Amino acid sequence: MQVVSNSTILIALSRIGHLWLLEKLFSELIIPQAVYNDVVVKGAGKPGSKDVAEAKWIQVFDVKNTDALDEFISIIGIRQRFMMKRDFQKLATRNR
Repeated sequence: MQVVSNSTILIALSRIGHLWLLEKLFSELIIPQAVYNDVVVKGAGKPGSKDVAEAKWIQVFDVKNTDALDEFISIIGIRQRFMMKRDFQKLATRNR
């Protein structure tokens, strides 16, 4: 399954050494170029920068229509957050 992410979850999971959870949950993680820039370029040396830069399973794309993206996020936002929380809880109980 592909999923689109913002920087918050990337940084938070990297900070605690669990970015691998996203790879286990999803076959491919897609992040906007702006997220990559925030985490890797502007955040160089901070939690998440090296992990995200080296993750082959994270794909970066350039958002052309930000209005459409904002609408999409508002429509699915609540449902996706619930699903991710449930999936993370399942993974947290398993051994790495």
